[in-house]
Amino acid sequence: LVDPVRGAEVYTLDGHDGAVNRINFSANGKTLISGGLDGSAVIWKLPQAALAEMRQGAATNQGLLAQESPPQAEALFNHRGDALFVGGGDGTGEIWSSHPLTKRQRLVGHHAPIGAAAFSPNDRILATGGWDQSVCLWDTTTGKMLRRFDALGAYVTRLSFDEGSRYFSAAIQGHGSKIFMVDSAQVVAHFESDRSHAQAFSPNALLYAVAVRGVVKLWSIRDQKFLWSTPLPGNIAGDEKAGVVTFSPDGRRILATLTRRRAFILEASDGKLVRQIEDPTAAGLYV
Repeated sequence: LVDPVRGAEVYTLDGHDGAVNRINFSANGKTLISGGLDGSAVIWKLPQAALAEMRQGAATNQGLLAQESPPQAEALFNHRGDALFVGGGDGTGEIWSSHPLTKRQRLVGHHAPIGAAAFSPNDRILATGGWDQSVCLWDTTTGKMLRRFDALGAYVTRLSFDEGSRYFSAAIQGHGSKIFMVDSAQVVAHFESDRSHAQAFSPNALLYAVAVRGVVKLWSIRDQKFLWSTPLPGNIAGDEKAGVVTFSPDGRRILATLTRRRAFILEASDGKLVRQIEDPTAAGLYV
């Protein structure tokens, strides 16, 4: 873990037997959950102590909890921090209460590994995306599947909800992204792969930012149109892919990163460039 102010390493958490591919903090920042290619999810009480580990295998008296899933664990807390989701490589997932750590529901709906998941802002719905080219919506109280979206064209790499929990988006490998209505199967917007490399919902409005080939655009879900489009400076060839696009917590600014170690801060209201950040020594810039 790194102190973002000083840019210095604070400490290292050692608990996986292979590469770590998921890291998510709880809302209060006091707990962290990590998922690894060894098929385990580890919950950490910061700064250093491992509270519990979930992986395939039997429970032991050392806090090892049964998690019947092959390698590749998706793991994240809900927004309140009182529950967490762990998804495995066999397509099943589990919702756990975090205080105390107890299993609540086992979710069976995918036929291939779960590669993405997201809780709705009100924590009532969980979205899971699988390598079976499907998205499932779950009731987090009962564990019941609410809706299933099939034949998306490829596996899902990222899921997110709008602040009102009325819409969710799915980033699909090689197929761009789609925005769905939660209460129906209706697709309200589809951004092809050449029009969407990174995307994010605004935290306080029905707006959706997309970035592709060095250009950031803001889409109005209500008006069904782009409000502005801003080419990022220095992308002369027009071939840079966006690594991340995200809003500030108040929704007033957008941060976008490009693959050539550059990041940009823009005004969400009109797309005006506020600041450019460059680090030629970095392997890449991610948020």
